[in-house]
Amino acid sequence: MKNSLILSLALFLCVACSYAKKDVSQSDLVSPDSTQTVHDLGWPRQIANANVTLVYYQPQIDKWDNYKKLKGRFAFSLTPTGKDQVLGVASFESDTKTDKENHTTYLYHIQYTDVRFPSLDKNMESSMKKMFTETIPVENENISTDRILADISGNSDHDVRPVKLKNDPPKIFYSASPAILLIVEGDPVLVPIEKTNIQFVVNTNWDLFQDKETQQYYLLIGDLWMTSKSLQSGWTPASALPKDMSKLPDGENFDDVKKAIPLKKAANIPEIYYSDVPSELLLTEGTPVFSKVPGTQLLYVSNSDDDIFIDQADSNYYILLSGRWFRSSKFSGPWVYAGDNLPADFAKIPEDSPKAHVLSSVPGTIEASDAVLLAQIPTTVVVNKAEAEAQAKVVYDGD
Repeated sequence: MKNSLILSLALFLCVACSYAKKDVSQSDLVSPDSTQTVHDLGWPRQIANANVTLVYYQPQIDKWDNYKKLKGRFAFSLTPTGKDQVLGVASFESDTKTDKENHTTYLYHIQYTDVRFPSLDKNMESSMKKMFTETIPVENENISTDRILADISGNSDHDVRPVKLKNDPPKIFYSASPAILLIVEGDPVLVPIEKTNIQFVVNTNWDLFQDKETQQYYLLIGDLWMTSKSLQSGWTPASALPKDMSKLPDGENFDDVKKAIPLKKAANIPEIYYSDVPSELLLTEGTPVFSKVPGTQLLYVSNSDDDIFIDQADSNYYILLSGRWFRSSKFSGPWVYAGDNLPADFAKIPEDSPKAHVLSSVPGTIEASDAVLLAQIPTTVVVNKAEAEAQAKVVYDGD
């Protein structure tokens, strides 16, 4: 199963969402030398013009040197007119002056030292950086002094109490040949299909059916049908399907299933691993092939889509699953949680490495910090409420 960075990022609370978004312009902000008092305008802040809409979120402060030079990072979204939203992170340095009475700190001479777009390829970054720097203010910003002090009190220069999470390793399977992981969460929940003798399993990650007369299971993998009396084992290519499979109703998520009827000739037959608890499947195309990570003692499995490493310093294997690291002395396991004791070489993985994407899950890296910042940006979707485009039909199986 594919790793999901998003699953781990969702653990962080979207603090910025508690503030109303405000459109700001240079006229809304004042110079630190002005006699006019302006309090923190709230976060996130928005700047919109004919070419772009920029929304930027409360900065994470890294350092406040002598309470005069501020250094930090913030997440932002950039939406060029008529195009999709792009998420980014910017590092900045700024001179500051503080109004102690009103608990407000003014930022001026702002320099954006690094602008990063984790989801963009290098060819698109240049134009987006230009658009960002032409839009973002470089003078006369302000932020609550209390926000800054609260932030620097919990940065890397101070002790931080970790959050206790349940990091027990999932059940982990491994295969060097084509395979799939069939997960049924607990006992199978079977729902009858109207006007047929077929029922389908709703608490699984695959299209899984059962013939009520024979109690035989039928599993669809791509356009291949497999069958077995037991979910746990005994899966073989189906030589025929129950006649009622051709009576599946239109819609109701059966359209793709109906494309695989009638049976097609079986080609590559995968192995099927079954689990009734959360599990993961590691796949390699044949025997694992290890490649060197330059500048480190790490090797990674290059003939796999999974993130599998071996550290030559301690001869342990490391895998990244759903944002969490696990370790084992043997490729076959057993695996233990390793996120709190990851070898230092993981932070040295080069940015141009085929495995550079794991840096966002390596504690202490700039990529991991960026991931936390980006997690505060809410995911939004535009829904056209016109009846022709936004409809919902709810069907209940019983009361």
